Amino acid sequence: MKTQDSDEIADIAAFHQAMRDVVPIKKKFSSITLKKPATSHHRSAFVRNLEKDTPSTLYPSEYCSKILPDTYLFAADSSLGNKILRKFKQGQYNPEATLDLHGFTVNEAALTLDKFIQQSIHQGYRVLLVIHGKGAQAILKTQVNYWLTDHPRVLAFCSAKPKHGGVGAVYLLLKRQTSAGDHFEK
Repeated sequence: MKTQDSDEIADIAAFHQAMRDVVPIKKKFSSITLKKPATSHHRSAFVRNLEKDTPSTLYPSEYCSKILPDTYLFAADSSLGNKILRKFKQGQYNPEATLDLHGFTVNEAALTLDKFIQQSIHQGYRVLLVIHGKGAQAILKTQVNYWLTDHPRVLAFCSAKPKHGGVGAVYLLLKRQTSAGDHFEK
């Protein structure tokens, strides 16, 4: 019994030693919440509601280049300044809103992501976090990369830091909306 106690104490000490530099994540998430449907029965109504509310600018493509699960994603508008871009890629800007696409079909993810971007712009948010996951085939990751590359309201995107999901998530930097309605600037 003494050996078991000393092994348990050694395990606890090893755990504390391994966790000594860990810092709790500070959650600062937005009021935007787009939740996935609970069951497949509710999915069609969920998608119908999104379709009538949001004309999607994103379309699924079976012809886009396949992305591997551990691939680092990055794309940016050429006019974006080096200092902003460096800070953005280093994860120095905290996401103002987060969307988790786990469990969504490709079509649901397209509609939800488009609506999320639109709502975020309306709220005045500039930095977003989209969790797409990696998956064995990286289907959503591939689609998200494809959609965001030419999205008219996205200035830049890159894979997140490990604390926000690593290569299973992306940071988005959105264009500013001017006061004159739907006109956007960098």
